[in-house]
Amino acid sequence: MPSTAIDPPVLVVDGLQVRYGHGAGAVAAASDVGFELGRGEVFGLVGPSGCGKSSTCGALLGLLGKTASVSARRLELEGRSLLGLDDRGWRRVRGRRIALVPQHPRSALTPIVAVGRQLDWYLGPHAVDRHAADLRALGLESVVARPRDLPSSFSGGQLQRLVIAIATLGSSPALLLADEPTSTLDPTVAASVLDVLAEARRRTGSAMLFVSHDLAVVAQVCDRVGVMDAGRLVEVGSPLELFEAPRHEVTRRLVDALPTRRRAWAPARTSPAGGPPVLELDHLYRYHGRAPGRSGPPSAVVVRAVDDVSLAVAPGELAAVVGESGSGKTTLARVVAGALAPTAGVVRLDGVELSAARSRGDRRRIALVGQHPRSAFNRRRRLGAALDQVQRVHGIGASRAERTDRSAGMLARVGLGAEALGRRPQELSGGELARAALARALLVEPRLLVLDEPTASLDPPVKRAVLDLVDELRRDLGLAVVLITHELDLAWTVADTVSVLDHGRLVASGPLAAVLDGDRHPRVAALLERVPADPRGPGRR
Repeated sequence: MPSTAIDPPVLVVDGLQVRYGHGAGAVAAASDVGFELGRGEVFGLVGPSGCGKSSTCGALLGLLGKTASVSARRLELEGRSLLGLDDRGWRRVRGRRIALVPQHPRSALTPIVAVGRQLDWYLGPHAVDRHAADLRALGLESVVARPRDLPSSFSGGQLQRLVIAIATLGSSPALLLADEPTSTLDPTVAASVLDVLAEARRRTGSAMLFVSHDLAVVAQVCDRVGVMDAGRLVEVGSPLELFEAPRHEVTRRLVDALPTRRRAWAPARTSPAGGPPVLELDHLYRYHGRAPGRSGPPSAVVVRAVDDVSLAVAPGELAAVVGESGSGKTTLARVVAGALAPTAGVVRLDGVELSAARSRGDRRRIALVGQHPRSAFNRRRRLGAALDQVQRVHGIGASRAERTDRSAGMLARVGLGAEALGRRPQELSGGELARAALARALLVEPRLLVLDEPTASLDPPVKRAVLDLVDELRRDLGLAVVLITHELDLAWTVADTVSVLDHGRLVASGPLAAVLDGDRHPRVAALLERVPADPRGPGRR
């Protein structure tokens, strides 16, 4: 590992304060935060949801908006102060001297513009041709082959590599700020993305601030780790010191909340209610690109994202769909929810076939909670407006007052206070946003809840709380739930049934014990072998 000697430091943070709002109602998001990074060093930043990690990173990038105030004794990059920079000054720093690898690459890319054109924006004209060898070395052969495709045609792992390419191929930044870069990726793809990040850091000589809730990944890649709580840095040390012998209570809670196989997080679960299935998928296909035989010329490359998938979900059942990045999980979820039309096959809800053009009633009966709740809400609108809108769209509530009462009641149901109605998305933590997204979905009283990686970006204690909440709601409301996840340990602890996708095909499906504990399919065994080692030490999987 690189030396932890900091002489001279690339980044100095001393006495950082971040506050939202003004006067008596101001909220402190970061208080007296201080650390330094040396050239080539990797400093990890961990902590429970809402602890101030995102606000600290936003202060380093000048991206907190006008509602935030930032102050510090010192906030310096390569000896130059970042305090008091105007918009023009920040634009000179961002991308050139500080490169961001964001948590959600889909939200960092423009969804309606081809990936090749977006590379041209950042790296100059004909970027794909000029950087073809580098892109292939980063595992982006698909981008070289399909530069005219939109971001929606690529997997999460491919898009994460793409934003790393954008951050590092056109410059040699002094600081790489990696904000949860592997939180939504399966273990295999996460490992490859970490390799890409490590190579980019070696090539540029950059220091790296690595923000993550995944303690196993932090232990693997970081030289030092800082633990935040309530806006303060409460403990700093090596991964070995922090995770095997934590001193602070917050660090101990993070470590204790790590999943252990065969230990149920939620209360003892009742069996599914049985009866006719709520959801049936019958030989479902979804291709990206124009398949041969359809109207118009076929695409040069046709991707079988979902390839002959059939399954059923009973009332009250929590059915997990797992697989590597690019296996077709999210595409399957979007077809079920009606966001994508199937290429072939049938989707039935309560025995009734759903057409590709869903009616408002059909859309109301299936609620999709997407992978990235922060990008699902409009930053300019308060949460109350978002919850009011979904009810108005579906004709729920005779008046605004009635809709507000329903919104407040549903927020209380998911563990949020009514004051959240007046807050904007950037003023909510990741865990609070996950709960708000659940509340919005449940306001339309669906029959089926589709959750696409709902806890991938959450720290262990909040993840546990959200999953307990989902389990409680599906039992109380009799919901059928489809849980899309790359986390095998998560499926092991909360699901009734599990289906494993590989390159769009269903390779294993059935009761949890039969798929994960019995005679495992080779793909299932390979996925389980790649679950990261427990940071608490050997033998703690």
